[in-house]
Amino acid sequence: MMTRVCKICGKEFTPTHPNNKFCSALCKELNSKNYSKSWRAKNDGYITIYMRSYRARKKREAAQNA
Repeated sequence: MMTRVCKICGKEFTPTHPNNKFCSALCKELNSKNYSKSWRAKNDGYITIYMRSYRARKKREAAQNA
């Protein structure tokens, strides 16, 4: 069987599925957390701006339906 190197810890492992990139659930979780942090850093303020527009839209819809 083919072995791969874990993208987080560098340990060699045998994947159970062709798409496996991590040796364990812990490494997969760490990757997810790191990805989320990097996304938030690159898209600073995106969530705040999105939520402001979402709340304004909902407020307008509620006013129209009242």
